[in-house]
Amino acid sequence: MSNVYIYLMQALTFLIKITIDLCYILLLLRLIFHILRVTFYNPISQFIYKATNSVLIPLHKIIPNHPKVDPAIVLLLLLLKAIELSLITLLMVGTPPAFSSIAAWSIGKLLSNTLDLFFFAIILTILQSWLNPKHYNPLTDILDQITEPLLAPARRKIPPLMGLDLSPMVVLIGLKLIEILVANPILHYAH
Repeated sequence: MSNVYIYLMQALTFLIKITIDLCYILLLLRLIFHILRVTFYNPISQFIYKATNSVLIPLHKIIPNHPKVDPAIVLLLLLLKAIELSLITLLMVGTPPAFSSIAAWSIGKLLSNTLDLFFFAIILTILQSWLNPKHYNPLTDILDQITEPLLAPARRKIPPLMGLDLSPMVVLIGLKLIEILVANPILHYAH
């Protein structure tokens, strides 16, 4: 293979990944906002809802919305990862992966990406509380609404140590353990 062909495949793979990942992030945020009932009146929420409505409104006519978890979003998330894996494997190897690999990889990535979203939301919340604790902005409001359902139970169980709240560290460790013990074996099976 010539170097030009390799560079073209790398560029095409990058474009596929970035396009699918941007759509995936928007849909994953929409799913989390739906599950946690994040306020719609926040500008960030409104952007995410408007950006995803064009796909979800027609899909909701076929797959009804559920008050707890929106099955249309879950299906789209799994489908996006399946398409990404299939296209990249087809480009790199020349043959599509087995259906069982696609299904396991999509489920594992959905779980792993959801855990990562919570992990980084908690990190951002911690940084924001250190750098500018009294400042309000739309991102702070969203971060609080996303992280509080995870942090509140931990705060009730773990008292502050000399004024230091250790509950975020415990939740971060728990999230990584879930990823290692649940998501990683699913992804390993997919390979």
